[in-house]
Amino acid sequence: METSPIVKQYAFPNPYEPLILMYDRGGIFYTEHGFFCVNIASFPRKDWSHYEHLTPLLQLESSVLDRLDLRETIA
Repeated sequence: METSPIVKQYAFPNPYEPLILMYDRGGIFYTEHGFFCVNIASFPRKDWSHYEHLTPLLQLESSVLDRLDLRETIA
């Protein structure tokens, strides 16, 4: 699908990359009582349009995630 000429016209991010990255780094994800729970945070389950225009809380770059991991091991 990503090699389709129509799809190549747009710069869509890989929708699964953040989830794969989280699992690769030992993170957890589950749903409970209408919430998405990710490690120690949770947020309400809503449809995609509710989250479409939100600003990301952090950058998914290795250097940023490494600093967060280091803080977690020190605490």
